[in-house]
Amino acid sequence: MRGTLESRFEIPDAFGEDIAATLIAAFTHTNPEREAKRAMGFRFWFRIPATLTTATRKDGVLSFPRGGMDKVLGILADHGIALAVDDKRSLGRGKKLPAHTVQLRPYQEDAVEAILDRETCLLRSGTGSGKTTIALAAAARSGVATLVIVPNRALHEQWVERARKELGLARSQVGEIRGGNYVLLPLTIGVQRSVAIHAKKGELQSYFGMVIADEASLFGATTFFECIDPFPSKYRIGVSADHRRKDRKEYLIHDLFGDVAMEISSAALIADGHLVDVEIRMLPTQFDAPWYGVGGGKEVDFTGLVQAMADDEARNQIVINSVKAMHEERGQLLVLAHTRNHCAMLAERFRDDGLTAALLLRGDAAAFASGIDDIRSGRAMVGVGTYKAIGLGLDLPAVGGVVAATPIAANEQMFGQVRGRVCRPSPGKKDAVMVYLWDRNVFGRKHLENVSRWNANTFVYEYGELTPAKQALGKKGNR
Repeated sequence: MRGTLESRFEIPDAFGEDIAATLIAAFTHTNPEREAKRAMGFRFWFRIPATLTTATRKDGVLSFPRGGMDKVLGILADHGIALAVDDKRSLGRGKKLPAHTVQLRPYQEDAVEAILDRETCLLRSGTGSGKTTIALAAAARSGVATLVIVPNRALHEQWVERARKELGLARSQVGEIRGGNYVLLPLTIGVQRSVAIHAKKGELQSYFGMVIADEASLFGATTFFECIDPFPSKYRIGVSADHRRKDRKEYLIHDLFGDVAMEISSAALIADGHLVDVEIRMLPTQFDAPWYGVGGGKEVDFTGLVQAMADDEARNQIVINSVKAMHEERGQLLVLAHTRNHCAMLAERFRDDGLTAALLLRGDAAAFASGIDDIRSGRAMVGVGTYKAIGLGLDLPAVGGVVAATPIAANEQMFGQVRGRVCRPSPGKKDAVMVYLWDRNVFGRKHLENVSRWNANTFVYEYGELTPAKQALGKKGNR
């Protein structure tokens, strides 16, 4: 008896009810959304399915996501069943990419070899380790047309720029899938939602021999399977600094891509000098929003919360003072907040105080590129932008510090990405600093606990002194 490996892994439904039930159970997952909505007091939480499955059983066929093939074969082997596999994956009809021109570090070379050897797999590698370089090198060596899927337009632009630098491709030589349109070329960059719209079209499915999902942990759950699962490409690679998801639906990643082929530790990269260490300074504020919270009649309106922060003069003054002090200590800085209006206001305030500031917001591509050029050339000492615009994928090694002006310490992936903006080495740069405004009247100890767990080198900065986070957590005042 034989199974078929293509976009999914399919086997005959011929092994009886017990084995079929065991196989399907291996791809049936607790739905974390149900419990989250119940805890938040969502009125109809019980209508949300308690479990979700990525397997199907229909017309005599059991079908599983491709990343789970080894799991299926293992379960069958436990029942004494050996199954041959017909490999019908596609090398695609598109032409291969140009040669990759960047000299790889030894760990990057190892990662490329692991990816090409495993074919369907995950690469877990910290921010600043050169994940994009690894992926581009693997794509070039594979000899097949490659589709790179990104979760947002900001990363789309970053990939186009890196393709220019590392593959020598002009923008017109990079295909794209955005909105309702697409242009297919040997290297094509697609935004997740747009790829999901077109992924079932035979023209796309037959074109690519490699599909790479960049920052897979940030993909929206609703269209994750739709933009990956239909492709029968030989190579399917998920890339991310951390495969844990904010919605706790990690099963989406592992069912689609399988196991981790290689993990590159940030600690090891720091020890080897490939990254610089980042000191986190938690800066307490007196800001309060008694109406915000979970349960007890309180609102869970994060949009309203960050707007209230943007309107709070005392809190904004803390941001401005910390930036002025950090500039004296660290030179060039990035400042991030959630809303465009908040960023624009802060940039204007910095200019009023004599700091050259570039406003880095997406929407106007020319203005954004000009602002980035001002930072890279040294004409601007402070770059101000939203988390969506500059919190992900931006490569500015000379920047020595970053200020998180609005809260992100409930999201480990986002926090890691923002910290990663300053971990890249540069001549004369031995370490870096991230300042985080800690609204302890709103979040209590939780954000300090989170950050100290995510980053060993974490301090509370108060009254001109740095107190190690563990020591600060022992104080009664930090509720």
